[in-house]
Amino acid sequence: LTTDSDPKTTEALGRACLDSKWQVRLAVVEAIAKRGDPSLLFSVGPLLYDNNDLVRYEAAAAVIRLSVRKNSARKTRRH
Repeated sequence: LTTDSDPKTTEALGRACLDSKWQVRLAVVEAIAKRGDPSLLFSVGPLLYDNNDLVRYEAAAAVIRLSVRKNSARKTRRH
């Protein structure tokens, strides 16, 4: 899933952030971070408030990683 560029995969990853099982949410946030797609940043954001510590920590790392990529893309477009 991390390398699949199909828009349906992106949508599926975003929806999986709402799964009832913390293991699924953890796996999906890890996949999103590895994928590096800043468009999924808003799907990861709510996981910062997840009931599970592991999900929250991984979400925080993903937000940082995706934010860096988003800011890098902006700087590239300006020059």
